[in-house]
Amino acid sequence: MPISALTYAIGDVHGRSDLLGALLDFIELDAKKRKQKPRVIFLGDIVDRGPNSKRCIELVLSTLERWPKSKLILGNHDDWFLRVLGTDNPDATVARAWFNNGGLPTVCNYDYEPDLGMARKAINREYQHHLALFRNASIIEVDGPFAFVHAGIHPDRPIHEQERHDCMWIRKPFLDHLAPLSHVIVHGHTVTDSKRPVV
Repeated sequence: MPISALTYAIGDVHGRSDLLGALLDFIELDAKKRKQKPRVIFLGDIVDRGPNSKRCIELVLSTLERWPKSKLILGNHDDWFLRVLGTDNPDATVARAWFNNGGLPTVCNYDYEPDLGMARKAINREYQHHLALFRNASIIEVDGPFAFVHAGIHPDRPIHEQERHDCMWIRKPFLDHLAPLSHVIVHGHTVTDSKRPVV
């Protein structure tokens, strides 16, 4: 069964709205040349590390509205954003892990410096649509021979029985797996040294 739409998958954006904007411009031009409506699958990790996570979220929201077949897959950094800023009493260990792995620039990007309490209140007051974006994100999307996911899948489980944690965090059991899988897994999450896709 073929894939259902002209699809472009975008891996970890990490706050680089400049690069995301350029990619979306390319997609628009490329789809016009093909005379098709595009669908963009964002593979997660929209936020953290880079200079403009807030703008990246806005670009994702506008893309989902413009090309309604598009989807956002939840990444582990997006999940941290939700678990720290989308709740009244975030776990201190989770908050510290998020801050140490790129969450601090995201909070500062909302103009609240590193004051988590202030940031949480303001984001819940003014940016509910940002929280809703991540709350409504998929964990895995299967379309024809492809499965789109942030980190990968557990090779010992059927595609429709994957666990949330594996989809957002898995590395070795998936990346080291050499036998055929039921679907082509399109994912991000793990940095590679190669400039070519990992197949």
